[in-house]
Formats: sequence, structure tokens, C-alpha cells
Amino acid sequence: MRNLFVLHTQYNLILGTGLAHTVFAQDTNHLILFQDFNISDMVKDSLTSSYQEVLFLTGAYPKTNERYWNKIRRYTVINHKLKQFIKNDYDRVMLVEDMCIPEMYIMKYSGRVNEETEFVWLEDGSTAYFSNGVVSGGMGANRMTRMIRRIIFKYIFCLNKYYDLNYYMGGHYLLKHAYVSYPQYVQEQYKSMKLTEIPDDAFKAGIKKIYFKLKNPFYDKGILFVLDLLRVYGDKRRDVELALERELQYAHENGLNVYYKYHPRETEVLDIFCNEAELERSISMEGYLSCASGKQLRVIGIKSTGLQTAKKMGFETVSLIRLVDGDCQVSDFYKKIGIICL
Repeated sequence: MRNLFVLHTQYNLILGTGLAHTVFAQDTNHLILFQDFNISDMVKDSLTSSYQEVLFLTGAYPKTNERYWNKIRRYTVINHKLKQFIKNDYDRVMLVEDMCIPEMYIMKYSGRVNEETEFVWLEDGSTAYFSNGVVSGGMGANRMTRMIRRIIFKYIFCLNKYYDLNYYMGGHYLLKHAYVSYPQYVQEQYKSMKLTEIPDDAFKAGIKKIYFKLKNPFYDKGILFVLDLLRVYGDKRRDVELALERELQYAHENGLNVYYKYHPRETEVLDIFCNEAELERSISMEGYLSCASGKQLRVIGIKSTGLQTAKKMGFETVSLIRLVDGDCQVSDFYKKIGIICL
């Protein structure tokens, strides 16, 4: 079997690489990575040794790449590289960002070589389980712009049957199968898909393969604050800061070390953490946690994907979601997987 993984984030890479080394270890595995984060040489080296072929493409990092005209120019270059790369007969294409135009071209080029290619959705963090609150923008923002986008890309740029823009990730009509961590807890829109559970050993293998050179940055007992993109908090941002400040005060009063981890694409800062130890943004939180023990750290956040992975890795994990937002969908999911909700 021949598989093509089309990934964007470090979380995607952990899952995809883990599957390539476990479930699909006997297959030929290729990777296309859209660099949506500041990728380190360590991660690049790990990926080139994990897949038989790798194509690194410009992604959403840095933020200027997401400006409309920059994105259009980038698509032209990306499309040419995709044509050159996708000449193999793939049995399975596993992708995440099916709402993105380059992914639709990947489907088209793969389907043109092999009409029997299976297109599979790979979960993207917490998306399968609750809405992350990020409002869609750009040409998918409303009905009129969606219609314009459809005309441009489906007919003028000849995506034809491979163009499909749903209102949620994983909603492309060609995606009938999904790999998720918790199939029993997915949102309603995913329940009609064939759901395959990502084994824990695949998750662990992905972390081990990518971050095997990482050194432990933690000393004694401490608290790690893991943050979402700050814009996700919207008008609740001040409430978030107050809740984090209370936890920060508790840590100081009890002599605990404090660490914090921003989202890899974050461009803002929170002043409350100015005297604490920041973990490098180009390394995933999962990579750092693989260096520590469950007895050493308590992980605190709001609704970052890092919370569910920290829990999976055996750490005491706390979400402050109830203090800043009455979103029952988030807290219900967290309670089901054992995350403490305050």
C-alpha cells in the first residue's frame, strides 16, 4: 500500500508520523507538510527519516503569508510543486485541512492518477469534539463570497468535482473515513463517517520519533500553562487573564516552578507571564511533556489541544473553561476523558 500524508501542524505530525510507524509501518509513506509553524531543524531531520519522500511547502507561518494576495501568489507556486510531486499511485491520502484549496488540488492530482484512491480525514486537535470558537474569514466568510470562491476555483481553476467547501473541517464529500483519538465522543457531523481510533501506541511513537533529541526543560515540581491562540478568547480575554492570574498566584504561594507555552503561531503576549519561563514555540507541548513525568507537572489551560494530549500522556490536567465560558460542549468532552474542569 502507498500512503500520502498531507499535514500542517506539529499535532498533525505526531499523529501522522505515529501511524506511519505503527499501523502503516509495512506501507510506503510519503509526506506533504504545509509549514504552519516555525519548524526546527530537529523536526525536519526527524521527518525526512520517517517518510520515504517529503515535500516541505510554505504554510500559514509567518502570519503575513495569510494576507490575501500573498496567499494567491503562494498557491501558484504550491500548485506547480504539487503537480511535480504527485506522480505516484496512492492507495490512501490522509489529510486534515480539507477546506483549503491546495488540499483540493492534492485530491485532484491523486484521483487523476488513481481513481480508487481513498481520501481519509485525520483529526485536527479538538476540532472533532467541540468548536474552537474561531470565526471563519476570507472567501469562506459568507454566502456571497463562498459563491464567488466556488466559481473561481471549481470552474475557472478547474477543480471540478474536487471542489467542495463545507462549514466544518472534515466535511468534504469525498471524505468518508476518519482517524480520531476518541471515536465515541465526536461531534454529530462526524458520526456518519467510518471512524477508526488512533491507537495510543501510534500517538506515543509519533512523539518519540519526532522529539527524540529533546532535553528536559523542567526542574522539580511545577505548573505548565498551555495557551490557545489568544484571539480565540475574544471578549472573554480579560476573564481568561484573571483566571490564569489566580492560578499563577497559587503557584507562587506554594513554591512551584511556572512554565508557559504559547500557541506556535501566536504573535501576542500576556504580561502576567513576563517573569516566568517560556517554552520555545517551535517545539510542540507534547514534545516537552515527553521529557517530564506525570508527578512533576500539572498542566493548566482553557481549551487548547494540549490539554487532551497532556491527559493522554498521564499528567494531571485542568481546564479553566467554566471560569471564563459556560460552553458545556467543551467541559462535557473534557469530563469524559478525565480532565478536571474549574
